[in-house]
Amino acid sequence: QGSTKFGGEYTLRCPKGSFVWGGALQEITIGCPANGRWLETNLWCVNPSTEEAENRMATMQIWLDVISVFICVLSAALAAGLTLGLATLEPFGLQVIMASRPEDCLTPEERQRLRLEQQCASRILPLVKDHHLLLVTLLLFNTVANEALPVFLDQLVPSWVALLLSVSVVLICGEILPSAVFTGPNQF
Repeated sequence: QGSTKFGGEYTLRCPKGSFVWGGALQEITIGCPANGRWLETNLWCVNPSTEEAENRMATMQIWLDVISVFICVLSAALAAGLTLGLATLEPFGLQVIMASRPEDCLTPEERQRLRLEQQCASRILPLVKDHHLLLVTLLLFNTVANEALPVFLDQLVPSWVALLLSVSVVLICGEILPSAVFTGPNQF
């Protein structure tokens, strides 16, 4: 209520349960002197229960962004590693393992290892039979994870930091580490 003209006054009245920011008043009157500058500019109504709910929502949003960043990094690493690991497998090599007979093994340990390798080959063979579909699916999955990462990081840090972090994390966690892990000595 009141006048906002030069030399006028303005009264800020807060609804029930709310207070003027920075104090316990529910109503305050401020004046606008002849120079045209309000004496107080940081005045608004605050409801403590609403403010608490907004703080909880902001905290939850931060945690959702942090979790989303980790999911993006893990997804990018998984997609890059699977691309390296599965795209290098030849279906013929897996078919040879599937066709091997346990009777050709000399020791029980070799037979057990052959059974394990045959189980693994039977699960992997349907995936690697269609190399193009496998490669496109994994590359799209990797691209989506890599492109979503800076979006979530931008909510947590300044844009330039989000860019540097996303490039660094994608390079280390999404390319270098998966290539070391998924092309190691235990690959078929």
